[in-house]
Amino acid sequence: VTRKPVIGERRLDALLSVGSFDTVFGAGGVNLPVTATIAVRADASYQRSDSLYDVENNDTFSAGLTASALWRPSERLSLLVAVDHFEDRYDATYQGLPLIPTRFALRPSDAVRSDAGLVADRALRRRNYNPDGAYSGSDETTVRSRLDWVAGGGWTVAVDLTGYAADRAFLLADSQAFVAPTASFPNVSFRQSYQDFRHDHRFWNARGVVGHDGQVAGRRNRFSLGVEHNDTDFVSLRQQAPVTALPAVDVRRPAVIARPRGTAIFTTTNVTFDSRLKQTSVFAEDALNLTTRWLLVGGVRWDHVALDRATTQNATGAVDRNSPTFDPVSWRAGTTWEAVPGVTLYAQYTTAVSPVSSILLASIANSRFRLTTGRAYEAGFKAIGWNGRASVTGAAYRIEQEDILTRDPTNPALTVQGGRLSSQGAEVSAVVTPTKALRLSGGVSYTDAQFDELSE
Repeated sequence: VTRKPVIGERRLDALLSVGSFDTVFGAGGVNLPVTATIAVRADASYQRSDSLYDVENNDTFSAGLTASALWRPSERLSLLVAVDHFEDRYDATYQGLPLIPTRFALRPSDAVRSDAGLVADRALRRRNYNPDGAYSGSDETTVRSRLDWVAGGGWTVAVDLTGYAADRAFLLADSQAFVAPTASFPNVSFRQSYQDFRHDHRFWNARGVVGHDGQVAGRRNRFSLGVEHNDTDFVSLRQQAPVTALPAVDVRRPAVIARPRGTAIFTTTNVTFDSRLKQTSVFAEDALNLTTRWLLVGGVRWDHVALDRATTQNATGAVDRNSPTFDPVSWRAGTTWEAVPGVTLYAQYTTAVSPVSSILLASIANSRFRLTTGRAYEAGFKAIGWNGRASVTGAAYRIEQEDILTRDPTNPALTVQGGRLSSQGAEVSAVVTPTKALRLSGGVSYTDAQFDELSE
């Protein structure tokens, strides 16, 4: 979470932390007043570790630099301009502990067991089977601004502008296949698949909202109307090699193997996704006080989504293109009621839409499907007592999603829409603050999720 400049304040912050696994974290920030109406702030952070997961060959690094300026010529007008830069790198990215048959485990754990008799072996807890030179990392920069204007008469205006650029890389052995003992590997071995994924991501967004806090028929009413537009350019190279591409490694004493070079091994997948996404939205929200204790809220949103997608098979040069458009409308309605002082009840109904898979990475076939639809029902309460030092919140909900992908019952080789899934549950949490220096919190939740209609 980036920190905003504070007008009229001169402040210096610093933090240094040293932890296990040779972990070092340092951060510093400075807030400076330039004039009576302008302040600037800059923050920097750095972290390195032999491993954040306590595994072998997993050096990690992250760094961030943020800078911002705030201009507030009056209590009614302010302008914030900021730039944020972050980067990280994880050597030999840790993909988790592979499961092996129970009879080959030296220290089998009950934490994870499969129906096929596979278990987690605690003796392999710190093993990392990634090739030498494999890594994942990102380099991203965000430029943003926000203008807030209190126009008077209950009217407000807010304008947000954002630009974002990122490069990411994921080069790693993403799965392991267990191989029984052989003459070469009497202690059993793993064969591994390998991936080389890279992202070139560019994004900008403009959002404007006009709000009004006034009265309707003598009752308080808060209303907002907004418009938003964004453009996304996303190019992703996705190369995948099968489990036979890398040499086998000993489960107990994995030899260091070099990261593959060249593209010949990527026979499973070798494609480039090139996506251009444009989205325009208009939205409105309203909150009406029927009484001082009873509030009605509602909102509606219309989106126009246009996607230009090209998928290039890098081995052959073949290109498949698609340009779907979507115009969904979603809305929500709810109410809150203060039953007694300190106890508020609420209920809400919400609709939503979603692509069948990630819209920027969906296959050409998946991008031709219509959007899935969803709805959510929720009711709950919040109780505050002990002079505001204790609170309890609770909720019960049900979420439904329709038109997910499933198999055609008449031809299982075909994928069609028509599947349904749902989840329902309840949760309760509590927070108590006995003193300013002590805060206690706890919660419990229950969820029941299922596919209501799915053929696989």
